[in-house]
Amino acid sequence: MSLVGAGNFARLIMMPILSKLGAVAWRGLCTAKGMNAEHSGRKMGFAFAATDVQELWHDRDTSAVFLATRHDLHAELVIAALRAGKHVFVEKPLCIEPSQLEAIDRCVTELGKDCPILMVGFNRRFAPATDQVRTFFSGVIAPFEDPDDAEHRRWGQLGPDRKGHEHDADGFVVTDSRASGELGAHMSAAAA
Repeated sequence: MSLVGAGNFARLIMMPILSKLGAVAWRGLCTAKGMNAEHSGRKMGFAFAATDVQELWHDRDTSAVFLATRHDLHAELVIAALRAGKHVFVEKPLCIEPSQLEAIDRCVTELGKDCPILMVGFNRRFAPATDQVRTFFSGVIAPFEDPDDAEHRRWGQLGPDRKGHEHDADGFVVTDSRASGELGAHMSAAAA
């Protein structure tokens, strides 16, 4: 298994947890900076370090890759890894633009039954705060139907004059629709 990206989440959360499983044989670690790859790679027992993802795609002993990079790189790396025949785990978001999602869909369709497994993680799914939000909305059936509804606004529908985080009258944090919608999709699935 190889890893692309060695930022805080990858180094402090992902690598230690996966290493504790014991069944993970680390192959390549690819980062933008060679020193970071070398240092983290040696510390976590990777077979090699790289600054070019092509090294991971061409490594015959890498059957799966974990992507823990900046969000704007996810779609491009997902497509490249799948086309290289690697199973992929990418931490959310899978992509940040509809066109990227369409490109990923085209890739998966083109690869057909030979497409490796693609899995998207949501690292905050079981966090206590997420559980509180899930409980808060447990009785809401369709939060996105009525844009004038207060419950909808709580899910993140901000007007043009609203910026950043704020609290509504009940103390609920109102945030932007991207983060709340993402959370909402996971909570809807969890409630089903």
